Amino acid sequence: MIHILLATYNGASYLRAQLDSIFTQNCDEFRLYVSDDNSADETYNILKEYESRYPEKMFISRSENRLGAAANFLALLENCDAEYIMFADQDDVWDKRKIEYSLKCMKSMEARYGKYTPLLIHSDLSVVDEELRILNKSLASFLKINAKRKRLSYLLVENVVTGSTVMINKALKTKVNLSDKCFMHDWWLALTAVCFGKIGYINMPLNLYRQHRDNVLGVKDIYSLSALFTERIKRSEEVKSNYKKMYAQAEDFLRIYKDALSRENREILGSFVNMQAMNRLQKIYTVYRYKFFKSNILMNLGLLFNI
Repeated sequence: MIHILLATYNGASYLRAQLDSIFTQNCDEFRLYVSDDNSADETYNILKEYESRYPEKMFISRSENRLGAAANFLALLENCDAEYIMFADQDDVWDKRKIEYSLKCMKSMEARYGKYTPLLIHSDLSVVDEELRILNKSLASFLKINAKRKRLSYLLVENVVTGSTVMINKALKTKVNLSDKCFMHDWWLALTAVCFGKIGYINMPLNLYRQHRDNVLGVKDIYSLSALFTERIKRSEEVKSNYKKMYAQAEDFLRIYKDALSRENREILGSFVNMQAMNRLQKIYTVYRYKFFKSNILMNLGLLFNI
């Protein structure tokens, strides 16, 4: 059985479209678990409406106090014990083949690597506007990201896994030891999978990612001259903060999994964490030695300047 985890907060504007896309999937071997973070709009009433329509497939909990997006989502994951787990965002819309294709890919990887190997599947997604008009058919192509990158040294500096496209198996869920230092839950899952299991990629968009003014994380053209010379300067403090969070995530990952890691991965993580105390030349040498590279030249220039 597949459990789909959906964390909601004030998502009434787009929630129905997402719920409809989930309940009209080609594959119906799932249950939907929703945690509402004390929404102030009609979100909870909409959830109750759908729960009454699908009482055997949908289960709702609600926090009395605001937890925040990350804590709300991680609470869902901690309490899940399904064979396979998927993650949903409240304002996305799923392709009707999403569960079917994800499960097919997962089964194929289990046949190859074994059911008890920690496995993560993810896919591409399309960016749409508020009215679901396609803005960019492929998010990976638009952001010039190589979503097939599976080396720890790459994943430490660039998360190529989008949480709302992910399916994991029980073996990976069992291996995950969550931390409040994780930058994003999908990034932590990817690091765990690359260290202790395998990552698979479906090279087709199976989600519509809705771009709107309330997005926590928007999609911008980071390769325009404006973004390169203007946005980066305006966001300098945010960029610095993100690199600090990236280091903190790696440091805590190393602390938690140190004894279980291979010698090679322990060395890679340790070298990455130690860069915090290095000067610029030492950092550049370490980046090249351990191949702490992002997907393309412009992103790597930014990394060498900011890390």
